[in-house]
Amino acid sequence: MEFPEPFTCRDYLAGFTPSMHTPSVTGLTRISHRFAGKVGALSGLALALFAGVAIAEIPTPPRGPADSLNAIAVGISYGEQTDNDADFRGWSIDYGRLLNETWAAGLPIAWDEETERFADRPSKIVRSYHLVGAISYNLSARFALTAGIAKQIADDDNDSRSMKLGSGDTAAGVSAGYTLPINLRNSIGASVAWEYNLSQNEPSVSIHLTFGWGF
Repeated sequence: MEFPEPFTCRDYLAGFTPSMHTPSVTGLTRISHRFAGKVGALSGLALALFAGVAIAEIPTPPRGPADSLNAIAVGISYGEQTDNDADFRGWSIDYGRLLNETWAAGLPIAWDEETERFADRPSKIVRSYHLVGAISYNLSARFALTAGIAKQIADDDNDSRSMKLGSGDTAAGVSAGYTLPINLRNSIGASVAWEYNLSQNEPSVSIHLTFGWGF
């Protein structure tokens, strides 16, 4: 694919905003096998999302014109914890701001559904919302490293299974991401994140696909 002019960091809001989930999962050896099967499915979901179908999950930043400083992105994600037999998937809506040619900041809101499996009882499914704050360092016009912290703000982990606001778990994480511009305003992106639930002492890994718009 060719573009009319060279790209710089200002051409798109870099800064992959990892979804900081607080779910659960099992060992790293099992994760590598599961991820292989999920990448194809996530790619299909992303293509559907880009086409306007309401299928959702987590983010990667958008690319705008050369003078663009802001971006909005929608994304999908899948992840697993490394200590428990659980996985999670979700979606997010992100706002990003290019601070200068090196640094960018992001403020996503994310939804995810965690499924934790047990040997002696039925699986537990919890849905939750998270507010994330992230800062990204642009290694190049397309690659970025991101660090962030997330706070769970609502979940349905209660007897009525209804979504209720509340102060939930806190998580921190880092990610590495790649953004590919598809025209003068839009981009697609992919990132891999490592996250740690500070409240539950639970590590997890996740992958993210996003579609963004710069303005």
